[in-house]
Amino acid sequence: MSLHPAIREVIERSQHEQLPSSIEEIEQLRSDYVKARHASSVPEAIVASTEDLSATDGEHSVPVRLYTPEGTGPFPVIVYYHGGGFVVGDLETIDGFCRYLCYKSEAIVVSVDYRLAPEHPFPAAFEDAYVAAKWVATNAQQYGGEPKRLTLSGDSAGGNLAVGVMLNNQLHNDFEVDAQLLYYPWLLLNDQSDAHLVHGEGLNLTTAQLRWYESCYAPSHCWKSNPLLGSASGAPPSVIITAEHDPLRDDGLRYAEQLQAAGTKTAIHNYSGLVHSFIHMMNGVDEAKEAVDTSITEWKSHRIN
Repeated sequence: MSLHPAIREVIERSQHEQLPSSIEEIEQLRSDYVKARHASSVPEAIVASTEDLSATDGEHSVPVRLYTPEGTGPFPVIVYYHGGGFVVGDLETIDGFCRYLCYKSEAIVVSVDYRLAPEHPFPAAFEDAYVAAKWVATNAQQYGGEPKRLTLSGDSAGGNLAVGVMLNNQLHNDFEVDAQLLYYPWLLLNDQSDAHLVHGEGLNLTTAQLRWYESCYAPSHCWKSNPLLGSASGAPPSVIITAEHDPLRDDGLRYAEQLQAAGTKTAIHNYSGLVHSFIHMMNGVDEAKEAVDTSITEWKSHRIN
């Protein structure tokens, strides 16, 4: 399927970007990313309240932003990890999408501002992600949430963290997870799948960019940085959304296959004509909004009530 004209415009703009070679250039990349996300096309959504908090394990704190929907709780809770290759992104870059997710899902959404590479390479983001999820599960009730209805969610690198947190929790059993909600998750670093061969150049995310992000974050190849290497056994009901024109497409498709083979209730949708980062294109691309809305509908029907 051909690309939507609005998506072509995004691709044309991104093709002028150069990979940074210094910390100063990385800071500029982050600044440009913030501007791009503030200009991104996400429907406005009304939520009851937002609150910036600190998730802590007693040793270090992780900034989080809590979005509460209108209505009467207790609400299900979605812990959300933003994308950005582990190098860019923060609470502001994902703010519009988290508001929409909160509104549409009628769930509390907790956005996690984990540490970024290369200043903080692996396992910093992974550790922050786990601390935040454990803190949310422990404190959800006082904010109107139901800790036994906790979903781990994220896009791209954030999807990596969501699955990594789920796997780590299976070892430690610190809290209950009743669903996963993943958008084009990046689950295997240094991959050479068919999607990389076919869609690794000329789009808004390239294989060359991914290799650079990898070099900043995690040259290692353990399951904590590559969740596709972990066991799918015992995973909660999962909803996975991928894009046809995305070098990371096969990560989500293969994970869905692993989950289904392990007997996990799994919904997988691979959207024709869409590219990486489409959750930020909902206003201009009807198919992107349909994909997000479908994911939330699937999540409502797949998670354990």
